[in-house]
Amino acid sequence: MKKILLLAVSIAAFSACATRTLCDNCTDFTLSGEFRSSANEEAVIEFGNGCEVLFHGGEMDGSIKSGSLLHVRNLYRSIAEDGEWTPFCICVNGKTTRVCIDGIEVVCYTEPTNPYRKDGRQLLAEGPVTIKQMKGRVPFRKLSFKSESEAIEAPAPIDEATDRTIRFQQEDFPVIDYHVHAKGGLTTAMADSLQKLYGINYGVGPNVGNGGVGLMLGSEEEVLDHYENVKNLPFFRTIQGEGRKWSGVIPKEALDVFDCLYTDAMTIVDGSGRLVRLYRPEEVDIASIGEEAYMEMIVDQTVKILSNEPADIFANATYIPDEMQPRYDALWTDERIDRVLDVLQENGIALEISARYRIPSEKIIRKAKERGIKFTFGTNNAGPDFGRLEYSLDMAKACGLAADDMWFPSQGTRKSRKPVVYNKFSDDDKTFLFDGSSLSGWVPVCDDPDVFSVKDSHIYVKGNPFGYLRTDKKYKDYTLHVEWRWIGAGTNSGIFQRVQDGDKVWPCGVECQLMAGKAGDLVLLGGARIAEIPYDPTVKFPVKERNHPGAAIELEDGVWNRAEIICRGHEMLVYINGNFENSATLSSDEGYIALQSEGGELEFKNIYIY
Repeated sequence: MKKILLLAVSIAAFSACATRTLCDNCTDFTLSGEFRSSANEEAVIEFGNGCEVLFHGGEMDGSIKSGSLLHVRNLYRSIAEDGEWTPFCICVNGKTTRVCIDGIEVVCYTEPTNPYRKDGRQLLAEGPVTIKQMKGRVPFRKLSFKSESEAIEAPAPIDEATDRTIRFQQEDFPVIDYHVHAKGGLTTAMADSLQKLYGINYGVGPNVGNGGVGLMLGSEEEVLDHYENVKNLPFFRTIQGEGRKWSGVIPKEALDVFDCLYTDAMTIVDGSGRLVRLYRPEEVDIASIGEEAYMEMIVDQTVKILSNEPADIFANATYIPDEMQPRYDALWTDERIDRVLDVLQENGIALEISARYRIPSEKIIRKAKERGIKFTFGTNNAGPDFGRLEYSLDMAKACGLAADDMWFPSQGTRKSRKPVVYNKFSDDDKTFLFDGSSLSGWVPVCDDPDVFSVKDSHIYVKGNPFGYLRTDKKYKDYTLHVEWRWIGAGTNSGIFQRVQDGDKVWPCGVECQLMAGKAGDLVLLGGARIAEIPYDPTVKFPVKERNHPGAAIELEDGVWNRAEIICRGHEMLVYINGNFENSATLSSDEGYIALQSEGGELEFKNIYIY
C-alpha cells in the first residue's frame, strides 16, 4: 500500500539553518508542492547519498538555479519567476531522477552503473528525504510526499567513464552551448531531450537578418512572434544577427528581450561593397587581391562589425575561408589577433570557443584570458548530430579557464550600445523580377492563365492546372533569390532555369525541385542536359538528387523558405535555406526563369537577381 504524507506546514516558518525530514528511509518517491524563489535565498531537497535539488532564483549571473540536480545537472536559467509561487515536482524511480518546475521537465537523469563522482556522493541510495534551508528562507507550501514514485520514461544513461561534461559539472563549471539552431532536422523538442541527456544547457535561437542558413527572421513582427513562442521553453532565449543589415533593420527594443545576441564575421562586405559569405567558396575571391590582403580585409571587417553591431558574443570567432585554413596560425598574426581582442575588450563582447570549427586557437584563447575577456561555448550546429562541446571543453581545460572566466547574460553590455548603420546598402545591385503588385514582366504558360495571380504582394499559384510562369526576357549570369511557402501541406512546385524558346508543358530547362522533402533536387525537363547525368533516351525526366536527401532542409509548412540559384556561364549552384544542395554543368548559358504550378497551392515573394 502506498504511504502518502501530506504536509501543510510552510517551510517559510523555519529558520535559516532549519531542516525538515519528510521520510526517514526511502528510495523511490514523489514530492510536489510550490516554492517562491529569490536571488538571496537558497534551499535544497536532499535524498539518497548527498543528492540535492536546488531552489535558488535571481538573474542569469552564473549562479546555479532552481531545479538543478546539484553538481550533476546544474542549470543556469531559472524557469521560475522570482517572487511568484511556482509548482515543482521531484520524482525518483530506480536510478532515474526527474525534476519539473512550473510543469516543465528541467532534469531527467539516469545514474549509470559506474557514475563519475569526485567525492563518492550525489548517488541514489536508500536514505532520508530532507528539506534544508541553506541561505535565508525559501518559502514552500502545498507539499505532498509519496513514498513511491510515478512512472518515469527513463533516458539511457551516459557512460561517465569518458564523459567530459560530468567532470565539469562536478566542479560547478557552467557547461552551456549558447549557439544551437533548430535546423537541419533538429527541433526544439529534440534539443530539450539532448540537453537533459548530456547535461549541457542550450541556448536555442534563429538567425535575424538575411543570407544565413535555416530559419531567418526579417522583421520586428517575426522576431517578437518568435520570442513569444520560445520564452517559456527551458533554454536560454538567444538570437543571431546575420548578414550585416540586421542591426539597422530590426528595432533594438525587439532584440533586447532576448537573453543574448551573437554575431560573427562569416559574412563581410568586400572592397567593392559586395556581401561575401566566407563559407561559400564561389563568393570568395582571394586570387584578385592576394591572400594577405584578403586576410587584412577580414580583420578590418571583423573590427567594424564588433565596433558597430551591438552583440554579446563574437561567434565562430576567427573563422577564415576553407582555402586559407591550412595557414590559419600564420595568417592570424599577433597584430591581427590584438586588433580583434582590442575591440572585444573595449565593448565587453565575449569570445565564443567554437566546437564545430575548433576555433579560436589555444594561443588566441590564452591571449584573451590574459586580458580578462569572457568566454562562451558554441556549436553552430548543421543538424541534430553536433557533439558535446568536445573542443570547447578541451580548450577550457588546456587554458585553465574557470567559472569566473565565462560570460553570462547579466554581464551583457549590448543593451547600452546603440546600433550604428556603418555599411551603406541599397537595392541598386538587384534586379527585381516581381514588383509586388502585378505580373508585369512575366508570361503564363498554362491552359488557365489565372492559375497565377497577385495576392497580398505575393505571387499566388493555385497548383492546378499544371504550367509555369516565365520571365519575358532571357538571363545569362546571375544569382537568383526566391522565397516560397506552402498554403496548407507542402506538395509540389519548382523553379526553372535556362528555359529555352518554345512554350509548352514542360519546356526544355533545368528545374530546381521544390517538392516537399526534395527541395534542391535537379530535374531535367524537355530534353535538357547536364554533364553530370549521362544521356539516356528512356528516362523522361532525369533527376540529380540534392546533397542531403532525406534531411530536413525545408522549413515547416507555412514558413517562408529561401532558394538561391547561381548561374554563371554553364555552371549552376543551388542553395536551399542557406544549405548547399546541388550543382550542375549546364548545356546552355542563357534562358528564361520560371515558376511552376504542379499540384499544390503556394506563394512566392522577394524574387530578384543580382
